[in-house]
Amino acid sequence: MKKLSTITFIISPIIISILILGAFVVDIEDWDIRKSWASMITFALIALFFIIFFVSLTYKVLKSSKTSWKKYSLIIFYAIIFLLTIPLFFKERDLWIKITTVISLVVILLLFFIKGYKWKKIFLSIHTILFSLISVIFFVVIIINNQKDHVSIDKQVLYESENGRQKIVLQGDGVWEKEYLVYFDIGIIRKRVKFEGQLGDGTWNVFNKKGNVVGIIAIKNGIEISRKNILAENTILVKTIDDIKGNIQKQDITFLFEGQYNFKDPIKLTNCKNLKFESIPSNIKTQITAENHPCFIILNSSNIDINDINMHGTNTSSMVDIYNSQNISILESLITGNSDKGISIDEFSSDIKISNNEFRNQKSFSIVAYSTNTKIEENHFYVNDRYNKSKAVFLQDKHYDIQTGIDLFENIILSYNGNWNNENNSNNVTLFGKTYFKHNGTIGDLFIFFNAYNIIEDFIESNYCSNCGCSSPYCYNFLEMISGYKLFIDSPTSEDDWCFYENDKPKFKFINPEFFKWLAHDLNLNPESLIQGVSYKTLFHTLFEDFIRNYYLAYKALTDQGQLPGLTTKYKDFNDSTNDYSELDLFLFHEYIDEIATDVDYIFYHDTNSSFDKNDLGEYYQDSDINLYETIVYTDKGSLTASDYSKIVSFWLRRSIDGSATIIYSTIVYYLKIYDKEWLKEVR
Repeated sequence: MKKLSTITFIISPIIISILILGAFVVDIEDWDIRKSWASMITFALIALFFIIFFVSLTYKVLKSSKTSWKKYSLIIFYAIIFLLTIPLFFKERDLWIKITTVISLVVILLLFFIKGYKWKKIFLSIHTILFSLISVIFFVVIIINNQKDHVSIDKQVLYESENGRQKIVLQGDGVWEKEYLVYFDIGIIRKRVKFEGQLGDGTWNVFNKKGNVVGIIAIKNGIEISRKNILAENTILVKTIDDIKGNIQKQDITFLFEGQYNFKDPIKLTNCKNLKFESIPSNIKTQITAENHPCFIILNSSNIDINDINMHGTNTSSMVDIYNSQNISILESLITGNSDKGISIDEFSSDIKISNNEFRNQKSFSIVAYSTNTKIEENHFYVNDRYNKSKAVFLQDKHYDIQTGIDLFENIILSYNGNWNNENNSNNVTLFGKTYFKHNGTIGDLFIFFNAYNIIEDFIESNYCSNCGCSSPYCYNFLEMISGYKLFIDSPTSEDDWCFYENDKPKFKFINPEFFKWLAHDLNLNPESLIQGVSYKTLFHTLFEDFIRNYYLAYKALTDQGQLPGLTTKYKDFNDSTNDYSELDLFLFHEYIDEIATDVDYIFYHDTNSSFDKNDLGEYYQDSDINLYETIVYTDKGSLTASDYSKIVSFWLRRSIDGSATIIYSTIVYYLKIYDKEWLKEVR
């Protein structure tokens, strides 16, 4: 015990000194904000080794007959504590720091001036026992009062009170960010509450995103009564647009915005370099308003940063135009208004970064760019306060690379998830070591079963931009990048006025025949091309043969029997007479499919309804009890469910109306001649 107490008595003050000194060197204030657990553990360890030190000292005082070496050991110990705390005595203005400094000095003086063995023994005994208890209490208080709801590690301090006891901290997950008021005491987070936007009375330091103090503000009754901006070298506080125009030809300049601006002219940067445009942190967010022109036009420029600026535009083609420029960043800004586009970038620019911005209510697209020169990530898109990315990003690349499209097709095939299909399905086949099925459904089913929407979105986000919103329907934006042709167009090539409601809103999407011409003649998928040793032709017959044949046969039946014009008229009447499009499949089955089918295996939702009278089914057959999902329709060349057949017929009716049917049919025939020649001869 004697040896152990000697070792702990010597080692404890050394460890305490290392911990305190290390905390100052590493910057314990940063721990307080970003790693509160680190400061808690540090102070807890200091308290623990205080306990060990004073317990060891108590044991030695009570057991030993000599006091001189203990006297000088304590003097050295308290001298170290005094030297470590005296710099903070005036700087921190913390009560505990002051008490520690004063106690250290008092103990040192008493140890020097107390005379006589008896009084020294009494003083040392009382001192060591008392401070052993205080250390235990200190340790317990640290553990109990530690704030478990820590501040996020990667967020910044926005404001700090003059005495450093309160800080406003921004934290969140990057999507839902919130501000919190954090209270500190002796370096430990004691309380954290949601910040409601009103600073307390007193003086506050204002920080920028880099952690630098950029201003000092005084608050009284929740109102800012004074502000002192602390501007770094080569920094200009913008008051009018002339402050920008007069300085943009300089380099390494930072323009700071504060408050509201309504510029009659755009901020035009021509042949400029190394400029930054930022907001001063403030309760009132900076906003630049532009009418009939962009906020920024960047031409032949490089190294331009636009950060944390609100831009609001009305009646303008875009809010930011970038032409033939390099290394341009637009970060953490808000872009609102009824502009046609948010940010527009031409094909001659490069190294453009658009990240962590919020876009609201652009008419066309929030970002219009080229995938080869722009990095787009973690932006957020809203239309009428609802999150919406259907028209978030438009990538303008034309004729990107046909091989890119082929690689994507192969990626979809190889990423197929066999769990979609029932294991007992007789159509199952094995390819690439996986279980697939021979698809016998519709185009919509095809994309779902092969998870194509997600694969396309993942493919684009990993290669071009995150959060592009390019996956909706059939990712037509990406298809245009590859082919140079839109899959969907604004008006039907048939010029049929029925395609629009009275408010000019289209009744369905119109397919572009030019895309299918490209698909047939320019893409020219070689049947002998291989995916991991399996030819395209094998894939066709193994997976897609029934699917393509069903679409071919359905259109052929419609045209050969001359029923396409009459059924199209009935289809239009149905759509004009009811808003319940869920009954369209029932209507088409009873009106057409049941009439032309070779045979039908009927399945009804109720067992008692084994037959039906067409006169009792309602005007559009809406009261029919037939189960289209399980009813099987037989044709001369195969079979499929009544639901799938109805959807295929509906597809061809829409294509007949918008004028794309003959081109799509020709494309199917083109590939059947290459991949399924013998079958095509037979059915013709």
